[in-house]
Amino acid sequence: ELDQLLRFQQLIASISTRFINIPLHDIDQATDMALGEIGQFMQVERCYLVSFSDAWLVDTVHEWCASGISPTTHTLLGESLQQRSFAWQQLQQFGVLSLDALSALPASATLELHELESHQVQSLFMLRIDHMGRPIGLFGCDMVSRPRQWQGKEQQQARLLGETLANTIIRRQQLQTLSSTQQQLRNANADLARMAFSDGLTGIANRRSFMEKLADEFARFQRFSNPVAVLMLDIDHFKRVNDTWGHAVGDKVLHDFAAICQQVVRKVDVVGRLGGEEFAVLLPGCGMAGALALAERLREAVRSHVIQVGEASLQ
Repeated sequence: ELDQLLRFQQLIASISTRFINIPLHDIDQATDMALGEIGQFMQVERCYLVSFSDAWLVDTVHEWCASGISPTTHTLLGESLQQRSFAWQQLQQFGVLSLDALSALPASATLELHELESHQVQSLFMLRIDHMGRPIGLFGCDMVSRPRQWQGKEQQQARLLGETLANTIIRRQQLQTLSSTQQQLRNANADLARMAFSDGLTGIANRRSFMEKLADEFARFQRFSNPVAVLMLDIDHFKRVNDTWGHAVGDKVLHDFAAICQQVVRKVDVVGRLGGEEFAVLLPGCGMAGALALAERLREAVRSHVIQVGEASLQ
């Protein structure tokens, strides 16, 4: 008994230490390893840990099975244990469900009996895991090859193991929350970066971003003599559009103009809005002839574009 107590204490210490500062991508493997150690120590044939997202809804499932035993707990994934009224009531009221034999189930537990028989379970022990006054998971052990009477000492050990495994569920939830928060922060930073370097109306590079890219390309030209060209674009009679049709139509003209430029230029080219109706296109690796040809294609694409304003058309 002293030897078994020592091994149990070593098991608890090993599991507790393993989950200190563990990263999220390692927690699944560590949980599976812990369940294997527990299953072998408890001499059971199936050992599982289930976590709840809310209202007893199964969120994650980890399961260890002895050699020759098929896994079954994954069938609970995405389901609420409240559907199994007898098991849920026992776990809700007492925090534990201990069955030495299926004959101990009441006649009302038809769903539980059907599932246990289909999984060839002869005895089971389930323990509710709580944190801050609410259920967050379930720890359980099954016997398949033979019935088993769950002794008081075994139940106490299972409770201690359940409390230890509670830390793995809490740790996972904390890491998932942290990961989600970090992703939201990254998305927010990316949005801020886009706002800082793109024009809010057209979505293309703003003056600051365009000038920085222009400086980079000019430095590359000075160092390697790579050709580079810049087109300066200005929309004719734009003030008349605003005065006649209003700024909403003017914004539509600017937006469509930027979209046309993006469609005509190459992927490596940079279209920027310098301010108002003034635009520019940076053409890395492009000489004079190529720049003139692209300028003509842009002019023709803009000239043929039609904007419908009520019953009138702007071209």
